[in-house]
Amino acid sequence: MMILVTSIMERLGQPLVFLNKSCFEGLAGHKAILGMETQRNLEFGMELRHTVTIRRIRYGLGQESIMQRERAFKKRYIVALVVIVLAWAAYMLPSWFFPVGYTLYKKVPVSDKSNIYVVQTDAGATTAFSYRYYVVDAKESDADFMANVADAAPFLNTKDEKAVLKVKDNQIYLRVRGEIYSFDSPAVYQSGSEIHSVDIYLDAAP
Repeated sequence: MMILVTSIMERLGQPLVFLNKSCFEGLAGHKAILGMETQRNLEFGMELRHTVTIRRIRYGLGQESIMQRERAFKKRYIVALVVIVLAWAAYMLPSWFFPVGYTLYKKVPVSDKSNIYVVQTDAGATTAFSYRYYVVDAKESDADFMANVADAAPFLNTKDEKAVLKVKDNQIYLRVRGEIYSFDSPAVYQSGSEIHSVDIYLDAAP
């Protein structure tokens, strides 16, 4: 049985083509295969677009997460900076409004090379006196030492103004009754370009 098929070429003025049934079935099968390939291509394209969309969403979420972490870090940095500034201001506030006053309370010779200076400090009416003990070069005058006493380092800072028990053989013996804020031994002082030290023995009790 012959079947007449009108092709595209006929529409363009080409002669008609007569095909038998087997040829037609072959063309139909080929068309079906082409249709399946087209369908698979469409499905692949949809899957590809879906994958790209997911990746774009994940990328966007990742960027947003990074930005959130950066904002959180900046906030923590600012908070830490503010805390440090406030702590420094709280530490410096008393010295701004209540400057420490220094008064030479006592001077005790250690040897012909050094002296002990006992300096009374006063930080205001609401603060009790404290006493700072220094070993100073004997060549330095009282006025010169007191002019720079704020920058000097005491070997003892206490509430006891009678801490010096005795001085013997270039050694200092202390007896402290009361609160001790700081203590260093040996005491060190400078004479010209040389550094000297004096041993200190402490007997302390509340």
